[in-house]
Amino acid sequence: MPEHSTLSELFDKFNVSSVTQGTTREKCRTAWQVLVSLLGPDFPADQVNAQHIDRLQRYMRDEAVTRRGRGYSECSVFSYAAAIGQVFHWAFDARHLPANPVTGCHRIKPTKKKVHVYTREEIADMLDTVRGNPDKRIVALAWPDAAGVLRWTGSLLIGLAGLRVGEMWNLRWDDIDLDRGLIHVQSRPDYPGEYWRWTAKGKADRLVPICDELWAVLCRLRTVAAWRYPFLKQRRCLALQAKVGRLTETERKYPYNNFHLELRWIQVVTSNRRQAAGLDRISSGSYHTFRKNAATQLAEQGVPSHFCQEILGHATDRLTKEVYTYVDQRKCLEESRRAFNAASW
Repeated sequence: MPEHSTLSELFDKFNVSSVTQGTTREKCRTAWQVLVSLLGPDFPADQVNAQHIDRLQRYMRDEAVTRRGRGYSECSVFSYAAAIGQVFHWAFDARHLPANPVTGCHRIKPTKKKVHVYTREEIADMLDTVRGNPDKRIVALAWPDAAGVLRWTGSLLIGLAGLRVGEMWNLRWDDIDLDRGLIHVQSRPDYPGEYWRWTAKGKADRLVPICDELWAVLCRLRTVAAWRYPFLKQRRCLALQAKVGRLTETERKYPYNNFHLELRWIQVVTSNRRQAAGLDRISSGSYHTFRKNAATQLAEQGVPSHFCQEILGHATDRLTKEVYTYVDQRKCLEESRRAFNAASW
């Protein structure tokens, strides 16, 4: 006979008894807190039904406030619903509940959002901030090591090639084939004493082409940063390598602990210079925005969607087209007019 528990009590039991890994457990906790805020901590867990889970999904889609706007994307809402389903599935197996309510819920349709990308001028200005531009009298930012300018220039260009930040951190020089102009993105398990895999989303191996500008930067970086991981700081790497097999989830996920702060610094400096020149500040965005720039660039150059999917490492081309590809309305109208004019009636 299932025992009666409130939502708060049920999650406490899950937290103690479940063998779920740290990152997944944290997602379960976040999703559960939203469910508790909607239904209340004393709501009986055995009375949660599919309608309550649908209500949660609609709330996260339409009303949940995030740092980058209102509402989560379809993928995020689905993943949080799956996290709650994992808790209920454990409770059902442990005989704390008579059924799993998530099995009867619906997958909500997403609210269509316009894809945000950096403009070409914003990207050029950020690169000028990193490496300097004598023609514009711009001096490169001062970095703590000699390879800082090249490392950050390569980081931005690799983002424009479609790599995730975790995949960039995981790159070794062995993965970069300068002779063929290819980057081999691969997923690696932990292997004490040799290398480790920073937590990254992609699980399938793939090849990514290197553009000429990135190739030139990598050739120069190879001469000044021969350390095995070109986009990780050597001192930090050596400190963590001594703990291979004993790394915390945070250490596995963020080996380069100042990366996002430094990227924000680059954007602030660039925005201040643009504002002084009478231009708009750089619109909000992150390193992941460069992936959307890569998808948009490939689409605008006529690369088939299934090729874009392969380069970006997506499971489906639908995700590439709907979530990562920005549609410039002006270019859309111009290309459509050209196509209409080319037709002979």
